[in-house]
Amino acid sequence: MGSICSDFAVSDGQTTPAVNITMARGAVVPIHVDDPLGLLQPVTPMAVNFDFQVHLVTSKGLHHNASVQASSAVSGDFVVTFPFGTPVTLKVMSSHLKVTDQTGNPMSAVGTGVTVASGATPSAVQYVIAGTQSATSGYPAGLP
Repeated sequence: MGSICSDFAVSDGQTTPAVNITMARGAVVPIHVDDPLGLLQPVTPMAVNFDFQVHLVTSKGLHHNASVQASSAVSGDFVVTFPFGTPVTLKVMSSHLKVTDQTGNPMSAVGTGVTVASGATPSAVQYVIAGTQSATSGYPAGLP
């Protein structure tokens, strides 16, 4: 494993000797959210939806927010890039919404573990906004 270099500069059209950047290959994973009760407000693509977020969490605890691709009054589509062969966790983040998986099971506060095999085409992940949390029920899906 290589070392991490915190500061270096690259000028347009120039090379920077002794700096190697290696990017992991991965796949873009689509995430579809059904909102049959219309509880989410539509947001523009690439915006951050503070009402509902899906994060990819690495084994080192780094969070990468899934990007909004499309949003309407009854659904939302997000994408996030998964590195091939690296176990990650998907966490749903909302302070007041009840969220289930596609089979109707409540989302776990620890998230869902996912690994995408090298070269595989991942299936879409699906969630459903099932209602709102009461003020006394605490935080749902992924929030402390």
